[in-house]
Amino acid sequence: MVARLLKRTPSAMLPDWDLRDGELDGVDVATPIASHPVNELLWNSAEIYPDRVCVDFLGKTHSYRAMANLADHIAFALQERGLQKGDRVGIMLPNCHYFVAFYYGILKAGGVVVNFNPLQSERDVLAQAGDADCFAMVTLDLVATLPKALACLRAGHTQKLIICSMTEGLDFAKRLLFPMLKGKELADIPSDKGVVLFRELITSQNKPKPVDINPEEDLAVL
Repeated sequence: MVARLLKRTPSAMLPDWDLRDGELDGVDVATPIASHPVNELLWNSAEIYPDRVCVDFLGKTHSYRAMANLADHIAFALQERGLQKGDRVGIMLPNCHYFVAFYYGILKAGGVVVNFNPLQSERDVLAQAGDADCFAMVTLDLVATLPKALACLRAGHTQKLIICSMTEGLDFAKRLLFPMLKGKELADIPSDKGVVLFRELITSQNKPKPVDINPEEDLAVL
C-alpha cells in the first residue's frame, strides 16, 4: 500500500530518499508488512501476558486481558449501532485507557480511527470532523473537550457522540476527590439525540462479528 501511495504522489513532493540499501536513517523500510491486522496486537498480548499491566491511568491499572475484553465490548457495541467496515470514528481523548480500548475496538469492528487533538480549537475540530464525516466521536465529559465534540454532533459532522466519564476512569480515592477538587473541569452531559454514555455502550458481553481486514490495506499499519 505504501508503494501505491508513493506512485500517486508527484515526485516533486517527495524527499530525496536513497533507499538502495533498504534503510532510511536507520529504519529498515524493506521490512515486510505484518501478516495480520494491527488490532490483533492487543489480543495477542492478552493471550501471552494476560495479567500484566497494559495501561496505568493516574494510578488505576488495567491488564492486557481487561483491555482486550473492553475493546471487544466496544467493537460489538459499535457494530450493533450500525458501524460498517470503513466507517470513521473520531477519538478526542488524552492518553488514557479509554483511548487504547477505543483504538483497538474501532479497528476490530472494521472502522477507521480518526485522531483529534484534544487541545485543538473548536474551529479546527469542526473542520477536521467535517472532512472526515465520522460515524461517531468519542470524548471525555470535560469542559476542555466535550463542547468541541458536541459542536460536531450538532453540525451534523458525526452521527453519534460517545461520552466517557472522567471520574469513573479513576481509582476509588480519586473518584471521590475529583468532583470536590476539580469539579469545575467536569462538563454537563447534554441530552441531544445521538449522545451515548460509555457505561451504556458496554452493557453487552457479546463478541463482535469478525471483519476481514487485509493487512496490506490496513491504514493503521502506516
